[in-house]
Amino acid sequence: MIRAWKRFAAYVLISLAILVGMDMARADAGSTVAPAAGPGDAARSWAGHIAALRARA
Repeated sequence: MIRAWKRFAAYVLISLAILVGMDMARADAGSTVAPAAGPGDAARSWAGHIAALRARA
């Protein structure tokens, strides 16, 4: 049971680190953080994340 909690905590921490990293990449790209209004906006947001990461590489 302890092992399951440790695995869960690791997943949560890794997910949080990924989200924070993506948010920092978005801030570095100069765009503002805005809530997505629909599926199209969410897709454009992900495209922006990917473009920002490729531009930094």
